[in-house]
Amino acid sequence: MVAIWSTNGKTEELITKILSKWGLTYLTTFYWLKVTRTGELTCPFTKPNGKQPYESLILASNSPSEPTQGQKEQLIVSTPSAINSHKPPLTQVLEHFFDRRFASKCELFARYLLPEYTSYGNQVLKMNSLSLFK
Repeated sequence: MVAIWSTNGKTEELITKILSKWGLTYLTTFYWLKVTRTGELTCPFTKPNGKQPYESLILASNSPSEPTQGQKEQLIVSTPSAINSHKPPLTQVLEHFFDRRFASKCELFARYLLPEYTSYGNQVLKMNSLSLFK
């Protein structure tokens, strides 16, 4: 299973062109709706390609045993981190969606460490090297 955060303006291209080149089948899209602590949108909906109060997470797989292609879209509502570009942790959400636990997990371009993940990313490397010198 592969989960890819997509820039809103490029989601359709990712689904129609790139996934098939990678040998993956589109499963569904999760939309992360970003709200304030009081439940208001973090910004208004705007014209396409403008800033939006949501981000798209595309799920794809190369396994025929995953859920049927084209599942209904999913919605996640949460308050974003105060740290720019941090995404919400989704392990429990994805394991619930797939109704199974994933034995191995890897995050590319990771911004922080997650338990039971192999994480690769510049910010993770900086965090790990700083902790080595404490």
